[in-house]
Amino acid sequence: MDPLTRERESIRSILRSEAALLYRHTGAWEKGGLISPPVRFSVRTLGPNSRDLIPAEQAAERAGVVGADPVIIRVHLDDALPEPGSTIQYDQRTLTVTGWSEQSDFTGTRRLFGVLQ
Repeated sequence: MDPLTRERESIRSILRSEAALLYRHTGAWEKGGLISPPVRFSVRTLGPNSRDLIPAEQAAERAGVVGADPVIIRVHLDDALPEPGSTIQYDQRTLTVTGWSEQSDFTGTRRLFGVLQ
């Protein structure tokens, strides 16, 4: 195994071992009447200076969702990503996935863009 592959596997192992801290929520997402298996995830609200704010707002606009609070959703490596348009109840509001980032070639994870309504 080359050094880069070994390092990637080491990072992914750390992400898995720290899952309880990194992905504090578990729930089933719904889209079109279909319910997903449980997904471990975390949600981060975006401040006005966040580097993720513009892509999150663009994803919300493409999804036709305006006037909602943009967020970043991270999903455990071993769980299926909820598709854009999937929703879940979160913090007494509806959390909707509006898009995905490209997969990190280093960690294998994606950032999901979403909104809280």
